[in-house]
Amino acid sequence: MRKDNHEIDEIKILIKEIAKGAKKDRRTN
Repeated sequence: MRKDNHEIDEIKILIKEIAKGAKKDRRTN
């Protein structure tokens, strides 16, 4: 179960990074 929790944290970080990248891409286009 602890592993699941760790994976969820990593996914949250990934989503944050993707959201940041999406904002940047939208501004550039």
